[in-house]
Amino acid sequence: MKRSAPPPPTSLVTPEIRRWVETWREADRALSLLKRETLRQLETREALRQLADAFDLAVATAPRTSTSGLVDQQRLFQRLRT
Repeated sequence: MKRSAPPPPTSLVTPEIRRWVETWREADRALSLLKRETLRQLETREALRQLADAFDLAVATAPRTSTSGLVDQQRLFQRLRT
């Protein structure tokens, strides 16, 4: 659920500000459509190919650990449940 800030005093809402807000609303709608279309056309194999170098770098530079972190993750989930 999105929280919205309280509206500014009416005296501060000029026609220019109203146009600015509407422009960003329209941009949000357009960008949402673009994102949805981009994701719809995404091919998994190509996405994995594009991410391979970043993944390899993360694996090569990540600190070594003796565990997978699963136990820590489950402990965190348990704390969040209570």
